[in-house]
Amino acid sequence: MKVICNRNALADALSLLATVVSTRTTRPILQCLRLQTDDDGLTLLATDLELGLKCHIKEVEVEEHGQTVAPAAKLSAIVHQIEEQTVTLSLEEEHLAVTAPGAKFRLYTFDPDEYPPVAPRGDGQTFSATAGLMTTISQETIYAAAKETSRYAINGLHMEVKENKIVMVGTDGRRLARAAGILPAKAESEIACIIPGKAVAMIERLGPDPDVPLEVTVTENQVAFSTPQTLLISNLVEGRFPNYEAVIPRDNTTKVKVERNRFLSAVRRAALMTSKESHSIKMTVEPKLMTIEAKVPEQGEAVVELPVEGEGEPVTIAFNPEYLTDPLRVIGQDEIVLEFKSSTTPALLKAGPDFLYVLMPVTTS
Repeated sequence: MKVICNRNALADALSLLATVVSTRTTRPILQCLRLQTDDDGLTLLATDLELGLKCHIKEVEVEEHGQTVAPAAKLSAIVHQIEEQTVTLSLEEEHLAVTAPGAKFRLYTFDPDEYPPVAPRGDGQTFSATAGLMTTISQETIYAAAKETSRYAINGLHMEVKENKIVMVGTDGRRLARAAGILPAKAESEIACIIPGKAVAMIERLGPDPDVPLEVTVTENQVAFSTPQTLLISNLVEGRFPNYEAVIPRDNTTKVKVERNRFLSAVRRAALMTSKESHSIKMTVEPKLMTIEAKVPEQGEAVVELPVEGEGEPVTIAFNPEYLTDPLRVIGQDEIVLEFKSSTTPALLKAGPDFLYVLMPVTTS
């Protein structure tokens, strides 16, 4: 094997693949990448057995076809330190040589036949989307997914597809985020699955252009996301996702509209006067005014006011400020709607027709 690669294209691919490569494993080969050439360029593959990623680079000149497996971290570090525009990768017996003007490195290699496959297992249901759509609904929900909980199913994101509508939901039991979007074409069949958070976090890196077509295939125990240059494969989360529709409040009586950025700024300012022991802000919501308060014993307090437009009886309710800023940072709408019923029942945040967020209040002394 001998290929001359565009250094920037190779470095970008290696950076993406590094997010998949195992750093703690008893199998050294999982700390490596597989490299293989074809008539159209160079393909690099990485897997940790739960997640697999394939990247194809066209900005290469293939002088001799071949394949090998080489340590990912060392290869990435070498390529990122090379300043020249091109890097040459070539096989020299049991080594991968990485050369550029004035420098040469040799890395020990593994047998490529021993590398685990990075390909979907079995047939599945497929639908078409765009990188932009999948990135948006992923960013609007992933922060709400549980992390390392005994309820394994909510460690992932629930994705469901029906006709030309896609919905993604994340929850950790204290909050729930649901984002929806319209697909460019109707799906042939209904789909429902739970995708690990690590795989969902990778989606936004698959297509830098939001208009890049992205094809999604769901099999019995895997999901695959493919663009013209990348393929991401992940095992699905086993288990049953909670009935999220049942926890969305339908009878909130106090409703106010507020500018997202102003509300985000107000929450952040009030949160400056919180601590680990007193990590909550108190909101008093009236039809024309919202007052946000926070207090740290023996340190001080904050009172922030902002105008709102709404209706209903005044409500005083407390929240973890981070749970409010998480959705406010990622939703794209300029205006949001907040709905409340009482100080002890879930609040509802809406942004346009496609996003909602359910948040449980906290109790304060």
